[in-house]
Amino acid sequence: MLRGQSRRMRVPTNGIHLSVATQGDPGAPVVLLLHGWPGTSHNWRQQMQPIADAGFRAVAPDLRGFGDSACPQDVGSYGIDAIAADLLGLLGALDPGGVRRCAAVVGHDWGATIAWHLALLHPDAFPAIVSLGIPPSFIGALGSDEAPVERMQASMGENFFYIVRGRPLGPLCLCVSVLSPSAQSDARTSTAVPPGAPRRHHPRPR
Repeated sequence: MLRGQSRRMRVPTNGIHLSVATQGDPGAPVVLLLHGWPGTSHNWRQQMQPIADAGFRAVAPDLRGFGDSACPQDVGSYGIDAIAADLLGLLGALDPGGVRRCAAVVGHDWGATIAWHLALLHPDAFPAIVSLGIPPSFIGALGSDEAPVERMQASMGENFFYIVRGRPLGPLCLCVSVLSPSAQSDARTSTAVPPGAPRRHHPRPR
């Protein structure tokens, strides 16, 4: 493998498959890179070589429902327990001895939310975390019935977090709040995604 090149593989885990980019010595400790929404493993392309140069194995999956990974249609298939099981299985599949452990998990945006929960639920497998952009949403919320978005709204205000800002606008609300008025109108009325169709997020750029 030439310097600067990552290897793309399809890894079966937890009853699905994940499309995964890796770079570095296969026997080196893993740094697991989790992309945000919308995004794919391609978001980490500039970081993988430096991580490999530092003596680690960079592993960046397309999370379930994103890119070239499996996209279950049931909304209930996207809970944190299922995603954690995907990633634990991925670590075991990549390790020659089947060890489910990484040196660190790095998450951005949605990936950071996942990373916080991985460290909480499986501290032995995820002993170190780097969170980019998202604080731990479960602090002060364990045992609470309050929805995460309500906590964000209470702590950050009406216009701080994009999910809070866009929530009343409908299924495309997560991005239209940063668009121009004309683009917002187009987004609200768009029928590009038929009702009930599987929603794959942005494919990995080629």
